Amino acid sequence: MTFLLANLFIFNNKITLKRYFLSVIFKSSLGNSNWFAFTIIIFYFYSYISFLFTRHKLFFGIIIISFLCLLHTLFVYFYYYPKAIYSVDTVLCFIGGFYYSFSKNYIDKVLLKNDLYYFAIISIIIYIYFIFYKKYSLIYISISNLLFSILIVLITLKARFNNDLLNFLNSHSYSIYLFQRLVIWIVSGKQIFKNYNFIQISFEFTSIFFIASLFDKYTTFIDKIFKKNSIRLIKFI
Repeated sequence: MTFLLANLFIFNNKITLKRYFLSVIFKSSLGNSNWFAFTIIIFYFYSYISFLFTRHKLFFGIIIISFLCLLHTLFVYFYYYPKAIYSVDTVLCFIGGFYYSFSKNYIDKVLLKNDLYYFAIISIIIYIYFIFYKKYSLIYISISNLLFSILIVLITLKARFNNDLLNFLNSHSYSIYLFQRLVIWIVSGKQIFKNYNFIQISFEFTSIFFIASLFDKYTTFIDKIFKKNSIRLIKFI
């Protein structure tokens, strides 16, 4: 949500459609996070390829994903976008999610039944996080981001937030992030409600959420195409 608010002040008339699409492939910048769409698209591709060729051997697929993502980190950090820590400092979060998913049943079973283990692990994570988070280097920042993500996941194991808005943002998070810049660029330039800032901002938010919902609703066929082609390729192999 903070990115949406920040972008209200970032965009100006110099933004072009060409620059927007270049930002998706990490060749231009639209503010503070042009890496996001590029990284997610590439990592999804890594995941698709890995699981496609390992078939039902999930653990081996995760190992391949880990290797490809770490290789990606080295390439981007040293060659493609030199020394830009922000462009690769969440890679461990992506990888860690796969390992947690693979062991989720066991981890949840242990932690949810034993509060002593639960609070001990959270305490250790918080302690290590505060040691690392102020150190400015790729490895320390990556570990800090991973620990923060783990902490959020552990908290959600014990706490449940039944909120319609949060559920909506969670289910459409990627499409909201992907389209927010383009929508704000178009809508902000029109300034439909010039003298009513609150209404203008509300209209921009509503537009983003509406377009993101439509995008998710009408692109489900892409998943079906990938699933069909995956099955055919596996049979062929």
